[in-house]
Formats: sequence, structure tokens, C-alpha cells
Amino acid sequence: MRNDFKSIRDYLPGKVFLLMVAVLFLFPCVASAFYQEEKITLEVKNMPLKQFIGELRKSTKLDVVYASEDLDTKYKVTYSCSGKTITEVLSEALGKCGLDFRIEKGIITIFKKMGTSAMTTATSSSSSIKPVRYVRGRVTDGQTGEALPGATVMVPNSSIGTATDMDGNFTLPVPAEQASVEVSFIGYMPMTVSVEGEKPLNVVLSTAATEIDEVVVNGIFTRKQNTYSGAVNTIKSETLKRTGSLNVLQAIGSIDPSFQILVNDDIGSNPNAIPDIQMRGAASFSDMKNNYTSSPNQPLFIVDGFEQDIQKVLDMDMNRVASVTLLKDATAKAIYGSKGANGVVVIETKQPEQGKLRVTYSGDLNIQVPVLRDYRRTNAAEKLEVERLAGLYSDLYPERQLELDRKYQFLHQEVQRGVNTDWLAQPTQVGIGQKHTLSVDGGDESVRYSLDIGYNDVVGVMKGSYRQTFNGGFNISYRYKSLLFKEQLTVTSGTGEESPYGNFSDYAMMNPYWRVRDQEGRLIERFDNYGGMGSSGNGPVSPIYNPMVNAQTNYLNQNKYLDLTNNFYIDWTIYKSLRAIGRVSLTKKTAKTDLFYPSNYATLDPSSPYNFRNVQPDAADNAYLKRGLYQKSEEDLWMVSSDITLNYSKEWGKHLLFANTQYNISQNNTETSSYEGQGFADNATSIGQARQYRENGMPSGQDTKVHEMGVIASLNYSYDSRYMLDLNYRASASSLFGANNRWGHFWSAGIGWNVHYESFMKELKWLDNLKLRASIGYSGSQNFAPYQAIASYLYFTDKTFDDVIGAYLKGLPNPDLKWQQTEDKNIGMDLSLLHKLDITFDYYIKNTSNLLTPISVVPSNGFDSYTENLGKSKNQGVELRVNYRAITDSKRDINLSVFGSLAHNKNKLVEINSALSAINEKIDEEQNGVAEGDGNGQVTIFDRKKPRVEYAEGVSMSAIWGVRSLGINPYDGTEILLDREGKRTTQWNADDKVVLGDALPKVQGNFGANLDFKGITLNVNFSYRLGGQYYNQTLVDNVENADLQWNVDRRVFTDRWNPETPGVPAKFRQLSGGSTITNPTSRFVQDYNELKLSTLNIGYDFRNCGFIRNNNWIERLSVSMAMNELFRLSTVKAERGINYPYAQSFIFSLSATF
Repeated sequence: MRNDFKSIRDYLPGKVFLLMVAVLFLFPCVASAFYQEEKITLEVKNMPLKQFIGELRKSTKLDVVYASEDLDTKYKVTYSCSGKTITEVLSEALGKCGLDFRIEKGIITIFKKMGTSAMTTATSSSSSIKPVRYVRGRVTDGQTGEALPGATVMVPNSSIGTATDMDGNFTLPVPAEQASVEVSFIGYMPMTVSVEGEKPLNVVLSTAATEIDEVVVNGIFTRKQNTYSGAVNTIKSETLKRTGSLNVLQAIGSIDPSFQILVNDDIGSNPNAIPDIQMRGAASFSDMKNNYTSSPNQPLFIVDGFEQDIQKVLDMDMNRVASVTLLKDATAKAIYGSKGANGVVVIETKQPEQGKLRVTYSGDLNIQVPVLRDYRRTNAAEKLEVERLAGLYSDLYPERQLELDRKYQFLHQEVQRGVNTDWLAQPTQVGIGQKHTLSVDGGDESVRYSLDIGYNDVVGVMKGSYRQTFNGGFNISYRYKSLLFKEQLTVTSGTGEESPYGNFSDYAMMNPYWRVRDQEGRLIERFDNYGGMGSSGNGPVSPIYNPMVNAQTNYLNQNKYLDLTNNFYIDWTIYKSLRAIGRVSLTKKTAKTDLFYPSNYATLDPSSPYNFRNVQPDAADNAYLKRGLYQKSEEDLWMVSSDITLNYSKEWGKHLLFANTQYNISQNNTETSSYEGQGFADNATSIGQARQYRENGMPSGQDTKVHEMGVIASLNYSYDSRYMLDLNYRASASSLFGANNRWGHFWSAGIGWNVHYESFMKELKWLDNLKLRASIGYSGSQNFAPYQAIASYLYFTDKTFDDVIGAYLKGLPNPDLKWQQTEDKNIGMDLSLLHKLDITFDYYIKNTSNLLTPISVVPSNGFDSYTENLGKSKNQGVELRVNYRAITDSKRDINLSVFGSLAHNKNKLVEINSALSAINEKIDEEQNGVAEGDGNGQVTIFDRKKPRVEYAEGVSMSAIWGVRSLGINPYDGTEILLDREGKRTTQWNADDKVVLGDALPKVQGNFGANLDFKGITLNVNFSYRLGGQYYNQTLVDNVENADLQWNVDRRVFTDRWNPETPGVPAKFRQLSGGSTITNPTSRFVQDYNELKLSTLNIGYDFRNCGFIRNNNWIERLSVSMAMNELFRLSTVKAERGINYPYAQSFIFSLSATF
């Protein structure tokens, strides 16, 4: 025991080791030893002999082996003893039924007494009995490496066998001449293992072709997979890890294409960005996010039975995840009622296992390399030539021409000296991060426990950007008779900081003939003046600052949070078929955000309110004393959730029934506050150093409370495992809804047919599984912002009356406001052939009504708009997953499988209203230059160049709107457009906009292979998208409308109309030194097809190495290297990672279990 502790101590920090020792002293049953002469107490009455032997095994903790044919199945044992040794008990109890025994090497061998049978057993002590040898070994799962308790180990062609203990270990007496043993376990492929002397066996079982005994975990209860009609996809822990992803969300997205992480070319690989996720298409208006608490199409996340926000899931340690289940259709998600319409992601974390103390360590070295190959900016010589060809160094006035000549000569000399600054490399770096996870678990049949600690440091590819997460948790379960108590505490702390170097787009704009530093190594602060490159010379004189200067200021953009979640469970087995489960979850979360623009901060936009470096001491309105801005916000969240569930199961004859009912209630309290200070010295670092609150700004705060309750009833029935029926009902109530629609009712019905169990299919030996299923039902979505349904008020903070604070109405209430409702229809098929091929197919239709829409009202009401349930949308599509086990050879220890998936989704708006039509009209006015803003913010000249979201019946919500174009007139360089009637015109008008394409792909998915050969593992995963379109904004901004004051795309040279060569076909208009506007047209809509190598993962499991098989201190050791996005082929050539570049990851991992 002392040596065991020494081994553990060598691998653990001191404090963690002391905590583990304390745990061991709290639970001495873990370290107890059981010996042959241990005193036991036992009392049985009329117990079958085989069951009695099982009770002996439990009482003594010794292995028991026997030949089944030696036992009289009709014999009943009645026996009572107190404080007797196992030898005494065996002698007294077995002697009456003609059995004898012996105890050797910790094994009880039971056999018939000599003379009671003609049979000669391998365990008899007679000289005529063949000699035996004791074979020991361990049985584990081939994917996870975890022990398989209860696996059967048999001597071939005999009745001699045993079962593995809770650690997967076994000892079996084998005849000396026997050369092999057979090992089997439910859900795994049986295996014949060669026996060599008494050398310990390491038996690794592979998953069987069909997993009919698997269960589906939906966060509330479980169902047997083979009798469940819902559309779900369960992803195991090992599958998640094989993706080599940085977080759980990325891993899911690379496995199941229905879980779509929307591409955002602005945020790139920013470690602090929250991804936008949707399942089976968008049902809500994604551009109206201000009406929602999160992304309107985001699925619901359930962790260990309770709802969690996406931030915590993003920061979750993947090593803690046991499985992820995606609930897709009505049968699967209707139990979540008003929250399940967008799909549900159920995450189950690993629970402590019974057995001796086990320590597991996982460590990652994460290297991120910036991906800049999508940028095709000019070099110094090319950029100078572009400016010359555009006439930027020509002027009609001699004085101005002389100045331009000097400028050109200076820049030309700089280029000749070799100045060619790679500005994209200035703010970027190779980010080197690390991740460590340490877990301890153990226990026995009564008490199990686990302790885990994790640290993850993700270093971004922008200098100074990072995200650090600390995770810790304690899990303990205690079983007393029919009661199971479980306590789970998790603590998560996250800190994220953005790069002080600013937006990456600033560096892409910088001209390559500008130096970063002067010849003495000092940072050059400024380069030119805005408008300094124009032909008139009358532009503003604001300087262009080097964006690198901001990294030398005290700029800060940081967010922190601390989350403490405590879950408590009680599971009471009232009797065999009836269980009651009570659960309570308490969550306390605090979050803080600091954003500081110091007084010496500079921007490339001269009109930016944060361009403080350019403010002069003599500026009007004391602006110089108001330089710098600090914004600080805090949020406190307190959430309580509880539920009581009653589960009933009954099997009689060919009938199987599962029935569940639940009552749940929750309360969510949130307090937010924010304040801003201005007027800072250059060396200021804290908001406490501000001269004053921000001008016309005061501290603000908000308290919100949301109460919810619900009732669930669910029934699953199957007959002869062939025909199945699932019925679900949920009634939900929430304070978010209007007084007239406080309750919502949701239901689903699903049917299934296991065709392969039919008698007429039994002759088809090649058919392993064929299940047909269909479902229909309703679910809802309620993640909109609080207090839109009821009257809420704000306080007057700048005035009082008679020392009393007054209040005013915040917005118009809508007592009829209710949740968005989605009707789901799904038909599917699960097919398995030849013990090798698995196919899953689903076709679905999602109809969503009561979409949240802001309604404009007359100003005399005192408000511009209020929220109403209007509009309908429709999504329909197919999903296909295929897995083929090409090689499954346990003897040669080789497994090879190939896989692929496909998803197609098409959505459209079915019904709009006058409010949405009014939004369309406002957008048209903005793009025509008539209006300057809408309800969602100001519109700049750059927004006019981009396609805007439009609302039209029968059209996709991801449609690309613009005016049809016939191209550039080769004779005069103007663009030829088509109006709505198809007539030619040269004037762009928003009234002529039509649908030019759809950003949704026709199909998307992945394909790849998994190989495991004698511990060497290889995983290759490709992802693809086919069809759909892309509006190439890079061509608009950096080619067609290239602002030559900044660096431009190399394609500015090609296919440009030139007045000196009229009649030559061209793709782009004439190069101009001034700023131009190209409104959305079909010229920039391109077909979007993509193929990329998402993951290449290479690893080695040391399970076959002698130092693993022949020692007791290390159970498993493996290493791996994962590489993401090794290459990417795309039909679209556009810049990606505008504000933050994309990254290529290299992850080196080590995992060990002791």
C-alpha cells in the first residue's frame, strides 16, 4: 500500500495528493483487503444454488468459478451463519448438495465431489484429473480503454468459465493442454485469445456491428435504442477526441453536419468569440438578435440533466465528456417543450467507476499557426505601380505635381532599398498553448467518487489574445439499499483577452512600402495624411497612424466569469419496475467585462470616437481633457432548477413498457450594471482614474427574473421488439410570455418497426438491423429577451420630485406574446448489413410559426415599435450517415472503418406581414442613399456595398439579394444592369433587386477513415460543401472599389476596364484614385464549393507493450498528434478572417491512467 501511495505521489502536486489521501480516509472501503478467512454473515432461504454462489462472491470479494453442469438448478439453499469463515460456510452449505471446493490464489473453485458423477472436471484433485494452470488477464474496451466488468471468459468446448470483476480482471483455471480461451461481452465482438503459459492476457474487445442494447440519453430519462423511434445521434467520448478539436462544439460540428457552426469570416479563429450554431436550418430571423438572449437559432444545451449556456459548453473540458446526444425530431425533443424547437444537445459527463483508486492524466500542447494564404495583397513594387497607373502621381497644377514627383521618388527609392513590409505578420504569432487534466476516481458498490481538475490555455494567433479556463469538480455517489444519492459540484473560471494590436483588417490595409520602424529601430508613429494621395490635395489632414502604436498603450479588452454549479440527485428504486428521481441544480455565475481605450489610442478611421491620439490640446469643448474611455459591466446570475421524475418499466411476455412523468420548476435571477468613465492620463489603467462619467452618460443597471414550470408525460411501448410507439406531452409556463399566453402545450408521437425481427426476414443472414421510424409533433422557442410581454419601467436618474425617484415606461407591452412554435415531421431508417455496414437516413420538415417580429407604431405612442408574433418559415431536408467496418480482426489486432455523411437543408419564408415589408422598404431606402439608418443601427457607405437581408414569401432567409448584371460595357466601362422587367439600364435601383443565389449549400458533410493497427491509430476526416453561392465582398472592396490610399488585392491588375483599350472585355470598372461604390449585383455572386482536410490524427496506444501488460502501476498510456485544416480547396477566392485570422492547429497529446 505504501508503494501505491508513493507511485501516486510522484505524479501529483502536493495539495492534490493530500486531498486524495483525505478522500481515501473518508472511504476506507476502497482500500480494504479481503482474505480467505474473513468473517462473514449470511442468511438465505430457499435460494437457487446458482444465486447462492453469487451471494458468496459478493460477500467475500473472491472470484468463483464452476462448471454449470455441476450445479443442480432445482436445488434450493437455506442457510444462516454469523461471523464464520468462508471455509466454514462453504463446507456447511455445499456439502449437503454433493459439491466440494478449494481456495487457491484468491479463487474459489466449486466442483462435484468424487464419486457423485462420472464426469471428470478440470478442478478435481484426483490423480486422474488433468493438470490445470491459472490464467489471469484483463478485458478492456478497444475504443476507450476502459475496463469491461462482467465479460465472460470461457474454456472452449467446456462449461468452465468466469466473469471479469469491476476492474475487468479475471482468473480462470485452464487445462494444461488448452491453447486458448474465449472472451465475450454484450455489444462487443467475441474473441478467441491464445494462452501462453501463465503470461497475463490483455484482451481488447471491439464494438459489435449493431449496438441494439445501447440506450439513448435525452437528459431526463433513458430509452433502449432498438425500441426508440426518435431521430438522435449519440457521439461517444473517444469519437470526440479523435477529431483533434479545441473544444466540444468544434468536435460535434466535424462529426455531424446537421450541427452547423456558421462560418463567420470576420471572427476567424478568435478564441474568445462565441460561435453561431444551428441544427437543421434557421427557423428565426438571424438579423434580429437584439430581440433574443442568444442567437435566435441556437439549440438548447443540456449538461447532466440541466440547461447550460453556450459559453460554459465552449469552455468545457472535453476529457470530462462521456457522450453527446443530438435530439433532432419531435419524438426526441418535444419533452423540452418551449425550448426545444432549435434542437437539443445533451451532454453527459463521466461518472466515477467502481474499483480501485485510479488516477488519469491528460495533457495537450496546442500550437496554432495563422492561416494567411487567403490574402492576396500587393507587394511594395506592385502597389506603387497601381497608384501610378491610377494617376495618383499626376496633377494639372505644377506646384502639386512637383510635390507628387518628390513623393513618388521617395517611395520608389524605398522600394529599391528593399522595403516590402509584411504587415500581416506584424500582429500575428504562432500561438503555443497547453491543456492539463487530472482526475481521480474509485469506489465500491456502495460509494463511488471522482475528483477532476483542469487547466486550458488557448493562445490565439493575434499577439496578446488568449483564453484561459480553469475547471474543477467533485462527484460522489452513495447507494444505500434502494436509494442512490449523488452530489456533483463543478467550478469553472474563464478569462479572455483580445489582442491589444487591434483588428487584423487594419494591418491588411497598410501599404507595404511603409516601414514599421525607422533605421534606429524606433516604431514609426505615423505615415501620411488622410486624403494625402488624392489628386486635389484638399482632403483632411488627419494623420494615418501606425496600428502597432496601440500595442504600446494600456488598451484592455477583457472578460472574466466564475461559474459554480451544484447538482444533487436522489434515485429511489421503489420496487423493481418503479423508480423516483429528484434533482436540484444551483448555479451562481458572475461575469465582468472591461473595455479601455486609453487617451493615446489611435484608429485608422479619422471619424472614430476612439481616435484620441489625434485630439489636440486646443480642441473645442475641452475634448483634450476627455480623451480615453473606460467601459465596465458586471453581471450576476443566480439560477435554481429542480424536478421530480417517476419512471415505470414493465416487461411481460412480448410486451415492453416505459412510462415517465416529471414536474419541474426553475427561477433565473440576473442583475446587470454598467458604467463608463472618460478623461484619462496616458498612464492610466483603471476606471477609478477617470476624470468624470462619460458625457451624457450615467451608470445603468437592470434586474430580470424569469420563472418557469412544466409537466412532462412520456410513454414508450414495444411489442416483441418489433413494433414501437413513443408518445410525449409537455405543458410549459413561463413569465416571459404574455398574460394571455402563459401556458404552452407541446406533444409528439412516433412509431417504429424493427423489420429484421419479422419471421419472413430471418432467412436473410446478411441483414443485421432494419428499423423504420416516423414522428410528428410540436416544440417551441422562448429565448427572447425578458420583459417584452409585460410593461416594464426605467427610473429617472437625473431628476427627482420631492426627493422621490420617478419612473417611465420602457416599452409597449404585448400581453399576447408567446413562444415561436415549430411543427416537426420526420421519417427515418436505420440499416445494418453483413456485420459491417451501418446506414442512417432521415427526411424532415420543420414548419415554424409565430416568429418574433418588431412592429413599427406611430410616434404618438411614444415608441417606435413593439414585439409581435408574426411570420412563418419552413425548413426541409435529408440527412445520411454511413459507416463501413472494412476490417475487424481481433486476432491480428487491426480495425479499419470508413465513414461519410451528407446533409441537405432548404428553408424559406412561408408568410410575412406588413411589418416585414416595411423593413424591406427601409433597407431599399438605405441602399439607394435616401435613408441613413434603421432600427438596428447606422448604415455606412460600406454597408451599402453589401447584400442585405430581405423578407419575401417563398424565398430563403439566406437568399442573396441584388440587381442582375450583364457585366461591364467594353466600350465605355459602365455596368449594364437589368431592372425587374428585364430592361437594360445603367442605374442601380433597390426596386430592381431579385434573388441572385442562396448562401446555404445544396449538400454538406464529411467523410474519412479510422484505422487501429496494434495500437497505432490513424483518423482522417474531410469536410465538404457543394452548391450554394457566395457574395465575394473581397472583389468589391479591394478590387472594384479599391481605395488606393490603402493596400489592395493583386487582382486589381487583371480584367480591369481601360479607357486606352476600349472594346476589350473586362470584369471590373476603371481603376480610380477616388472612392467608388458598387451596390450588390450578380457580377460578384459566385458558386461556392469547398473541400478541406479537417483533421488528421495519428496516435499510438501502448497497450501491447510489455511495460504496460506486466506492471501494476500504469493501466493505460497513449500519445497522439492532431492537425486541423491541413489544406482547403475552394471555388471562391476571398479573404477570410477579416478582423481575426484563421488558424491551423497542431495538437500533441499524452494520456495516462495509473
